[in-house]
Amino acid sequence: MKQKIWLSPPHMSGEEMKYINEAFDTNWISPMGPNIDCFEKQLVDYLNIRSVAALSSGTAAIHLALQLLNVCQGDYVISSTFTFSASVNPIAYLKAIPVLIDSEPDTWNMDPDILRFALEDLSKKGIRPKAIIVIHLYGMPAKLNKIIEIAREFNVPIIEDAAEALGSKYKNQYVGTFGEIGILSFNGNKIITTSGGGALISNNKDYVVRARFLATQARDDAPHYQHTEIGYNYRMSNIVAGIGRGQMEYLEERVHARRANKLFYSLYLNDISGIDFQLELPEHFSNYWLTCILVDPEKTGGIDHEVVRLALDKENIEARPLWKPMHLQPVYKDAVKYINHISEDLFNKGLCLPSGSNLNEDDKIRIINIVRKSLKKEDLVISESIHSKKLGVKVPFSPPRMDRQVIASVEKTLLSGWITTGPKTKKFEGMLSAYCGNKETLCVSSATNGLELILRWFGVKPGDEVILPSYTYCATGNVVLRCGAKPVLVDINSNDFLISLTEIERHITNRTKVIIPVDFGGLTCDYDEIAKLVNRPDIKAMFNPSNETQKMLGRILVLSDAAHSLGATYKGKRTGTIADTTVFSFHAVKNLTTAEGGAIALNLPDPFNLEDIYKTLRISSLHGQTKDALMKSTDGEWKYDVVAPGLKANMTDVLASIGLVELERYESETLKKLRWVFRRYDELLKAYSWAELPIYKTADKETSYHIYALRLSNATEKQRDRVIRVCHKMGVMVNVHFIPLSMFSAYKKLGYKITQTPVAYEAFSREISLPVYYDISEEKIRYVVSALAMGVKEVLSEDAK
Repeated sequence: MKQKIWLSPPHMSGEEMKYINEAFDTNWISPMGPNIDCFEKQLVDYLNIRSVAALSSGTAAIHLALQLLNVCQGDYVISSTFTFSASVNPIAYLKAIPVLIDSEPDTWNMDPDILRFALEDLSKKGIRPKAIIVIHLYGMPAKLNKIIEIAREFNVPIIEDAAEALGSKYKNQYVGTFGEIGILSFNGNKIITTSGGGALISNNKDYVVRARFLATQARDDAPHYQHTEIGYNYRMSNIVAGIGRGQMEYLEERVHARRANKLFYSLYLNDISGIDFQLELPEHFSNYWLTCILVDPEKTGGIDHEVVRLALDKENIEARPLWKPMHLQPVYKDAVKYINHISEDLFNKGLCLPSGSNLNEDDKIRIINIVRKSLKKEDLVISESIHSKKLGVKVPFSPPRMDRQVIASVEKTLLSGWITTGPKTKKFEGMLSAYCGNKETLCVSSATNGLELILRWFGVKPGDEVILPSYTYCATGNVVLRCGAKPVLVDINSNDFLISLTEIERHITNRTKVIIPVDFGGLTCDYDEIAKLVNRPDIKAMFNPSNETQKMLGRILVLSDAAHSLGATYKGKRTGTIADTTVFSFHAVKNLTTAEGGAIALNLPDPFNLEDIYKTLRISSLHGQTKDALMKSTDGEWKYDVVAPGLKANMTDVLASIGLVELERYESETLKKLRWVFRRYDELLKAYSWAELPIYKTADKETSYHIYALRLSNATEKQRDRVIRVCHKMGVMVNVHFIPLSMFSAYKKLGYKITQTPVAYEAFSREISLPVYYDISEEKIRYVVSALAMGVKEVLSEDAK
């Protein structure tokens, strides 16, 4: 027989015995003592609440809470029907009348709409309930905002049963701290345990003081035993409180572990039609005390949750059905109830999977494979562990590739004594020119500064217009504004995020000096078509040059923003050679990084002297100085002139030394790996009808594989944002490229409107950029796709309701 896997076994930290022994050594074994005091203080500090009474059980805490709210025989108390009996039994202890409310389908907790209906109905009968017991089922917070609003409207106090939800949050506040009184449980199967035990918590210290009084047999403050009212033996002992002290030190780790369990289950069951999970809505944070699934036999070919449970049981694995609703229990068959039958459906389909914080990877794989086999699905094969024991999987968006080779190159530069612009920068410029195929390249401190240097070199000034896509990073438009010119924001193609040739032509005027096509995600724009456009006789006739440089060109300048596209090809040529001038970015998230930095690749036609232009731009990048630091260090060459008020935009040798390593292996290693990443995303995502895969290779083009820009079919901006939140909760750092410029406040103030570029907005509203970087593994790619699929499934299924 294989080793037993329990549903939710206790998980000892190893610190408990220290405090238990302390209780024995000091002879504090009664229901008072330093362990109790410390345990209560730990809970106060953790929950950020004023007062806590440690008790013998969560049930005892509910019983006392009802008494604190003066619940008596014949009073009405509202509770969820979908819960464990301990939430409702204390109502019966007091001979009060339970009113059972059914569930909503998202979190499975009390339905606020039914709660309102019930309170309105009872009010018509002259009944005002004494309390509402809100239960956070399986660790998932209830929809507290709506419930609290309704409770206040009808002036009914709330008791929060957070027995299963220690560590769970709603709007970043711990559950149990919203109502007048909160309830915790430390039973042996809870997220932390004292073997048995519970707590009553409240921001009203008077409630807690009275709870302690009632919990210690209601003994009056007298030298002899005197009792003026009935009390109970409900206080926690100092011994078991010692267990709680040791457990509290590891509570956050237990929460992370339970959440990691849920992520694992959702990752490897998400592909099965008919399997669903509790929804963790954007404002909710569940401790996932238990991970529960719904098995819909209508979608699984007749296989129900009991088939799955029995398959697990046969392999010595404990799983349990969800709670049987209280209104179906014989003891509460005559209770007042307001039912929509959702809880019955949950009971008929639901199964709690093993969720202990001490489950190991092999246990989870064993469970998953049995579940999959019972549902007639293939076994799961995992080649490496992708789950951290504490924090779960983390997939960053685009971390740079940093290794010993890069560190050694930087170290060598630092020790050389030359760290500003010098020989390494010059070498990097030469290597870039050789790689791209252009004649001259100037390295600068950023692509932003590179764009501005070219605009200023060309003489762009106030009154001029520069055409660029609305769908780009703000730097592309900001540099135009800094030159005093007007950015003319045009729309993009519907299929590839790139600037529309039709829209360019439509917006050319006699004030147009420059067009800045933006290569998106690594895919180049249609530069031949743009070149044909600017060289057309009628378009050239509109060009109105205002300086000698513009007269020499005799047409609109094509300035390529190739921040994404180093190494991309267009009709057999690499970027850097397919526009008049090209600007690259070497920012930290780019395929090739120098931490920060950029480069200007010059490819202007005759009669331009590219060497002279290089020198002019170099001077402009150094405050207008005629000599850089390397030149000034030559014997007798210290003297220099300042010929124009230039920018401070030079690249340093420290940064260039990173670029030298990266460029040397760019084609053979970096692009090779990134091509594989794109192919794997394609292979995994093509199975999903909601996934619109990006274009990254055509007959004329091949991308640099910088951004995998997925679009969600028929999704709204809000739905896309919620999918991203699910991914982020699962540790997958997806992104969005870009927010159209006309959506930013700075551009709105200038009169730009997103309605002017509807295709750009449509592209933005559905786009999600997936993690792409050199070190990403097969398992993490699979995890990204599964997290995304889970997010889409949750958001779309929620909206369908």
